Amino acid sequence: EAVAQAGRRELDVPLFVNAWLNAVARPVIGGVANPFGGGEPGEYPTGGPISLVFPVWRHAAPSIDLLTPDIYATDFESRCQEFAHASAGLFIPEMRRNSGVIGDIHIAIGEYGAIGTSPFGVDGTPGEFPEETRGLIAQSYRALGSMSRVILSAQSRGTITGFRLNDDEPRKEVVIGDRRLLITRDMERDPMPEAPESWGLIAEDDEGNLVGTGAGFRVLFPADDDGRQTSLEHVESGWYDEDGRWRMHRVLNGDETISGEEWRFPYLTVIPGLAWGMGSPTVRILRCRTFTY
Repeated sequence: EAVAQAGRRELDVPLFVNAWLNAVARPVIGGVANPFGGGEPGEYPTGGPISLVFPVWRHAAPSIDLLTPDIYATDFESRCQEFAHASAGLFIPEMRRNSGVIGDIHIAIGEYGAIGTSPFGVDGTPGEFPEETRGLIAQSYRALGSMSRVILSAQSRGTITGFRLNDDEPRKEVVIGDRRLLITRDMERDPMPEAPESWGLIAEDDEGNLVGTGAGFRVLFPADDDGRQTSLEHVESGWYDEDGRWRMHRVLNGDETISGEEWRFPYLTVIPGLAWGMGSPTVRILRCRTFTY
C-alpha cells in the first residue's frame, strides 16, 4: 500500500496486482511445471491476491484498483467469476497462448466484463508458437479492438455474450435485448469429422443492432414465448474506424443468410485437401438489423 500510494502521488493511474493461482496440484506439461497450482501455502508463491485473502487485500491496499489472476489452469470460467467480483472489475494480465485461448478471450470479455486479456508472450519471436495460432489471435484482437466502443456500452447494459463451441458444448442459448438467440456450430449443413473449435462474441449496439465477431458458428432466432418470430432484415460486414463509426465493407445476400433465417460466421479460408471442405478460420465483424413478426 505504501508503494502504491507513493506511485500514485507521482502518476495517478490505475494499479493492479496479479496472482499466481493456487490449486490442488501443480501440473507438469512437457517436463515443465506450469505457473499455477500448489494447494498449500509454500507450495505456491504465498501472499498474492488469491480468493482466500481478497478481503485482506481490499482492506490493507485500497490504492490498488484491480486484483487480477494469471490464468493457466483449465477452470478458466470459475477463475474469471472469482476475480470479476474481487475488486473494480476483471483484467487478465497472463493467460495461456495456444489456440484455445481465443475462446477464453471472448468468454472473459463477453461473459465476465473483462477490460483486457493478455496471452503470455503473445508477441514472442517467430517460430516460438504456431503461426496459425499467432495469426488467429491477431485477427481476433483486431476485430475486438474495432468493436471496443460497442463492447464497453453493451457490458454496461448486460447486452453481450461471449462463447466457445466444441463437441462437449455445441450450442448456447441466450437472450440479448428482446431477442432470443440460439448459437450453434456452423457445420456447413454436412457432418464434419474433427471440426475445429468455434468461438465468438455478440453485442447489441446503442441503435439496437446486433454486432458479432468470431468464426465457425451461426445464430438462429427461436420464437419467443408469445410465438413471435425474429428474422434478419439487413446484414453487413465491415469494421469500426478510430472514431467508432461503422464502415460497411459489403452487404450479405439471401444465400448467405439462408433467406434471413441464419446469421452465419463460417470458416472462410478453405484448406485444399480437406474432404469436408473447411479450413483455417478467418475472423470478421458482422452487423445485423432484425425484425419481429
